[in-house]
Amino acid sequence: MIREFFGIVPDYSLCRTLTDNIKENQTTYTEALRQLALKAEASRENSEKIVGRLNQRSVLMGEEKVRIKDLRLRQMAGLGDDALREVLVFYFKHPYAHSRCKKWKVLPSWIRSFALRYLIAQARARGLKMEYSDFFELLRLL
Repeated sequence: MIREFFGIVPDYSLCRTLTDNIKENQTTYTEALRQLALKAEASRENSEKIVGRLNQRSVLMGEEKVRIKDLRLRQMAGLGDDALREVLVFYFKHPYAHSRCKKWKVLPSWIRSFALRYLIAQARARGLKMEYSDFFELLRLL
């Protein structure tokens, strides 16, 4: 069900929450689809504003703030622990932002999601405390 919902709105956290709510009888499948349709429509209507907000997100790199969009993959991997955590949370919430993950189903999933996989590997190698099971589930959806 998460995969189906993710195809409508690529927001893993929302899709997982809706799926959990259905399992716990807090909502119905039909209501969850309605909510996703509303979110998808709002996203389409506000796509320029959303892209603009995503492009303005920044993290501290040393002493200065740098937009996530402007960082190369190696620069992201070289960020401090807190900044790397912020970047991972950002791309977990918005996996297709800045074209870091590709939507083209022609490519194998490990190529489409290489950037996110690389960042997750960096975080794990550093021993950052994060919910990696959710990251790996998201990677399977990409």
